[in-house]
Amino acid sequence: MKTATQKFTKTEDETPMMQQYMSIKKEYPDSILFFRMGDFYEMFNEDATVASRVLEIALTSRNKNKANPTPMCGVPHHSSKSYIAKLIKSGKKVAICEQTEDPKLVKGLVKRQVVRVVTPGTVLDDDLLDPKQNHFVVSVYTDIKGWGLAALDITTGLFKVTELHRDNGESLLADELEKFDPKEIILSEINMSEDNKAKWQEGRDHCLHFCEDWTFSYNEAYRQLIEHFKIGSLEGFGCEELSLAVSA
Repeated sequence: MKTATQKFTKTEDETPMMQQYMSIKKEYPDSILFFRMGDFYEMFNEDATVASRVLEIALTSRNKNKANPTPMCGVPHHSSKSYIAKLIKSGKKVAICEQTEDPKLVKGLVKRQVVRVVTPGTVLDDDLLDPKQNHFVVSVYTDIKGWGLAALDITTGLFKVTELHRDNGESLLADELEKFDPKEIILSEINMSEDNKAKWQEGRDHCLHFCEDWTFSYNEAYRQLIEHFKIGSLEGFGCEELSLAVSA
C-alpha cells in the first residue's frame, strides 16, 4: 500500500546514515518511519513534522547552521509503544526500522531494515489495543455492479463478507461501515481520485489506505481464501456467487 509520495533531494554533504534513511523511507512513503538510532527511534523531514504534532513532542533539526536544516524528532525505544499507539489512533501507519547489527561490533554504518509495519487495522500488540472495543479492518471493492465488503476483527477472528448492488448500495454500505466502525478501510487506488471518490469516504480520510488495483483480482482472492480455509469451494460459506465480496 505504498501510495503516498515524498520527494527527497540528495545533497553533497548528506551523511551515509541519512542516505540509508532516505533509501529505506522510499520503500515506505505512506508510513511514519521509526528509524532506530541507539536507544531512540528518530524521525526526519515530513515524518518528524507530522509526528511531533501528533505526539506533542519537540521538533528539532539536523544541520541547524545549514540553509535548509532537516526537521527531526525522536522517542525513546523503551517507551515507544505508547507513541506508536497515539500515531495509530490518529490514523497513521508506522514502519519500525531496527538495527540488525550490534553497533559495538561494526565499523562504520550499521545495517538497518524495517521489521514490522503497524497500521490502524492490523495492530496485534495488546498494549496498543483497547480491550473494550472490536478492531475491524474492512476492505471495499467496487465495480459497475455494486460494492463488495469484507470485514475482519483481528482480535477475535470474526470474518464477514457482504455484497451490495447499485440501487441503494451506497447508503447501505455507509450503514455497514457505521456498524463495523473500522479502524482501517482498504480500497483500490482507483478510489483515490476526486472523480471516483464516494460520498461515504467523506470524513474517513484518517483511516483510508489504498492498494494497487490488481490486489482485488477475483481469481487471486478466491485462490487465497480456499487455501487459507483449506476447502474446495466457498459454497459452504454462502459466498460462492458473491464475486464482489470475494474480491474485497
